[in-house]
Amino acid sequence: MEYPERPVAAASMLVVRRGRVLLVRRRFPPSPGFWALPGGKVELGETVAEAAVREVFEECGIRTAAREVLTVVDLLVPDGERMRFHFVLAVCRGVYLEGEPSPSGEVTAAAWIDLAQVDDLPLTDATRDVIRTCTGKEETKVMPVRAHVIVRGKVQGVCFRVFTRDEAQVRGVSGWVRNRPDGSVEMVAQGDRPAVEALIAWCRQGPPRARVEQVAVAWEEYVEGPASFEIR
Repeated sequence: MEYPERPVAAASMLVVRRGRVLLVRRRFPPSPGFWALPGGKVELGETVAEAAVREVFEECGIRTAAREVLTVVDLLVPDGERMRFHFVLAVCRGVYLEGEPSPSGEVTAAAWIDLAQVDDLPLTDATRDVIRTCTGKEETKVMPVRAHVIVRGKVQGVCFRVFTRDEAQVRGVSGWVRNRPDGSVEMVAQGDRPAVEALIAWCRQGPPRARVEQVAVAWEEYVEGPASFEIR
């Protein structure tokens, strides 16, 4: 929106996966030809997190889950005495769920870029500052872990696996869940530790018709694998 009457709320997302950051090359002003974090305007009725998730999917074809807001950036482009652009941009930490970069008509390219190579690209100043400031924090927070979980009680015939899959996808956790012959439910969950721990905490209660009696957790060595969470 050019020459706005007031600042425009916008949301963006920093997604780092396996040492690479998700970036898009802008097609339109205020930064045509420059690489930036995917993002755009917050629509009426949307939260910042919802807007960030939507914009990443619309611009890149990548499905993500939004975590906390990392920083808020003022993007101002003056034109003489007038303000051509004025965005107040909230940058969320994002977790990759699925998909491959596929640029929309709003951008000319979308790609995973090695963190070691981002300084070789023409980046917007805001993008460069956010990556430099937040990627150290990002790498520290997203330490992948693997949990092997057995849930006992009334946990079969109550849609426990379906609810577990949905909860895992919301949290950006990968892995699988299945019923066992002894009536329990078995799960392997991988992802950043806070997300996996949150999923395990949910399992201690389970879906509405479940009655959980015991949750046994064994922490194992992380194994690289698909980013999806499936029912077996």
